[in-house]
Amino acid sequence: MNLRELRRKNGYQRKFVAEKVNICGKHLNDIEAARVNLTEKVANKLSIFYNIELDKIKNMYLEGKKNGKSINISSTTTANKKNQKSISSN
Repeated sequence: MNLRELRRKNGYQRKFVAEKVNICGKHLNDIEAARVNLTEKVANKLSIFYNIELDKIKNMYLEGKKNGKSINISSTTTANKKNQKSISSN
């Protein structure tokens, strides 16, 4: 389970959790998506908020990072060019 799944499982909206741990919603979204590092300070606040051990919060962050879906722009662009060629040659 990652941090986003934990939040959703508990029925919390991003804005609510962000306010409780004193960060903005976008920053929480970036943490949940592992686009930014989880600081010790925020990890501790999340641990207290969810009443979960700090190590579990960190592991959930790493789980989100491991399962994150990043888009490889160069391969996407290459695929689009191939599709355009096949469409234009028809």
